[in-house]
Amino acid sequence: MPIYAYTCGDGSEVSLSWYEGAITIKGRFAGDPYREFGIFAVDLQGNLQCDEGARTADN
Repeated sequence: MPIYAYTCGDGSEVSLSWYEGAITIKGRFAGDPYREFGIFAVDLQGNLQCDEGARTADN
């Protein structure tokens, strides 16, 4: 599974990966995940998944 480095709006770096309809976000950042990554999920028709494994859909 490919992993992509991403620099958030607050300057922190996280890694993003795509697997089984979910964008997995690893790392810490101060921003709102919906604002920061929601457009990716909508474009890919997927969900956001955090380090704890919670999956959210905002589309």
